[in-house]
Amino acid sequence: MSKNFKRLVAYMLDMFLVTAIVFALTNIKQINFQLTKHDKASKEYSEIVKKYEKEEAKFNKIKKQYDKDKIKKSEYKKAKEKLDNYKKEYAKDIQKYNYKLSKTSTFATIMSMCVVILYFGILQYFMNGQTLGKKLMKIRVVKNKEGKLNILNFILRCIILNGIIANILLVTFVYIFNAGDFYNASYIVSNAQSIVEFIILIMIFMTKDNRGLHDYIASTKVVELDALGNIIENNEEVEKKDDEAGLNSKKIEKTISKEEKIIEAEIEEVKDKKEKKTNNKKNTTNKKKTTNNKNKKNKKEEL
Repeated sequence: MSKNFKRLVAYMLDMFLVTAIVFALTNIKQINFQLTKHDKASKEYSEIVKKYEKEEAKFNKIKKQYDKDKIKKSEYKKAKEKLDNYKKEYAKDIQKYNYKLSKTSTFATIMSMCVVILYFGILQYFMNGQTLGKKLMKIRVVKNKEGKLNILNFILRCIILNGIIANILLVTFVYIFNAGDFYNASYIVSNAQSIVEFIILIMIFMTKDNRGLHDYIASTKVVELDALGNIIENNEEVEKKDDEAGLNSKKIEKTISKEEKIIEAEIEEVKDKKEKKTNNKKNTTNKKKTTNNKNKKNKKEEL
């Protein structure tokens, strides 16, 4: 089983657990004070959708009859105009109820964000880079380079991966914008988050180090573990370390050879100085001898 497949399975298991916890908490009336309003808005929304589906089904029947020349063109035009008008009203209703549903689920959204940060951020930090899913799949989040991760690394990683920023924006926009503006803003934010998730997937499966956008921002990477919990190094990582070790050894050898050359040069300088001194001494002694000999000769001649 590849590391990327393990990551995917671990994330799915973790998200299933987190979703179950959030669903259980947000469906308790004593905790979620917006639950009754949200349920009411949800029922009204589903009724509008069903009504539109019925109107569309009616028009499709009329269209089939018109295609088979069973009804007049005027009847078909009337049915089409009726559906087009209904579509306009339906679009307004969709915006209105999308706004209502979002506004009556802000508490649930905030609770969901808190559970996600607690699980993927804080709990993962205290579990030494593992969630329950990662523990089952024998993988772990570690620092990309040497050193230890702090709790902020995990929270930052979680915020990027799980769309926390997008949810914060949506909760903020629902209290700032009207129904129409919120619908447009939520469309942009949702698409932007989808693009981020797509980029993360591409980076994990296409890059050599299998690090996603969240890994680069949080300075993390995911590693595999053996049965004893030790990190299994990839062949590429081992080769890198060997190359680094080789480069370091070459550097050391170069520095040693340089130092040896410097020492040899210094020794040669000392030897040259000694030879010069000895030569100077010999020359001075020879000069003294010659001068003495000359003096002796001069004395003899005088005598």
